[in-house]
Amino acid sequence: MLFLEDFLESELLESKLSIIYLCFVVLDELPGELRERCKEIKDLDAEITAKHAVATAEIEEYFGTCQTMQEDVKCARLKELQETFARLRSQSERKIYLSERMQDLLEKYNQHLEKEKMHLKFELEADNAGVTEVIEKRFADYVDQMFSQRKEKRKRPHPSISSNGVNTLLNGTTEEVRYT
Repeated sequence: MLFLEDFLESELLESKLSIIYLCFVVLDELPGELRERCKEIKDLDAEITAKHAVATAEIEEYFGTCQTMQEDVKCARLKELQETFARLRSQSERKIYLSERMQDLLEKYNQHLEKEKMHLKFELEADNAGVTEVIEKRFADYVDQMFSQRKEKRKRPHPSISSNGVNTLLNGTTEEVRYT
């Protein structure tokens, strides 16, 4: 992995895409770890949801037939259901634990990036006084421009919407629907 100082000294700094590339280099390992943890949480969530649906159906069945069951069978079945829900709860707690660990990881990466940003800012200021303000202003202007372009795209009407604002694709015909 490239270090920030090595990257800044490289010739890629001169190109317009160097700042974007720098972000990808610094964050190179973050997406992999996040993907792994998110996948693990997603798998746990799917497993818990499936088991919860089965356990809920079993509970409904239990309450539907518990009046005809013998007392010892009823107690044994209730204990099984309680153990099933206890396992589901422990799996849910594991999912919460993984989420908290992922949040801690993101906070550590954020602190690391903030520290690297400050070092970069100090290095740039040492070489050229006032350059970071110019860069930050240009970046803020660029971001504002991108947001305004996105807003303009959203304001444009979709071609499938007729002049009266009714989407003719919804009713399956091409004739306009008029309300009186």
